[in-house]
Amino acid sequence: GYTVRNVEDSDRLLWESRAEAAAGVASLQTAAEAVADISKEALDHLEQAKSHLLNPTSSRARKDAVRDAMSAMEAMIKKLGKDGDIDAASKKLREEKVWGYDQIVKDGHSVWNLLHKHHPDIRHGQPSGTDINLEEALFWIDRITAYVRYMTSRCRVLGR
Repeated sequence: GYTVRNVEDSDRLLWESRAEAAAGVASLQTAAEAVADISKEALDHLEQAKSHLLNPTSSRARKDAVRDAMSAMEAMIKKLGKDGDIDAASKKLREEKVWGYDQIVKDGHSVWNLLHKHHPDIRHGQPSGTDINLEEALFWIDRITAYVRYMTSRCRVLGR
């Protein structure tokens, strides 16, 4: 079916298909399947993101879905890079020069930084919050899950 939501900063209402959120859940599920044998922590975060995305009309739920997808990506990068710091782990992955094209390998770290820059309240409380509409949430989730699927595929190819 459809749900109705307010359009930010206006008195308009928007009918949106629940299929959009379902597509995001499917993307998260595919990434969860890909990472299941690599990082239990990443898998748990992706499962949590799916549950948040099932309530796409709530701004907090959309933001929580993106946050949990980010956390999954962070856990995976740290695991693959064998470092507890995302910056150092990402750098190690790039320096190995076996994970593929540098722009792709560093994309996870780029997404991480972009989300923190544009939505500083996504992971840590801030005095003023930002909103993520469904379209933006799905964009970030798709970008994160594409990265997770790519890196887990490379992990298997490398036999790690």
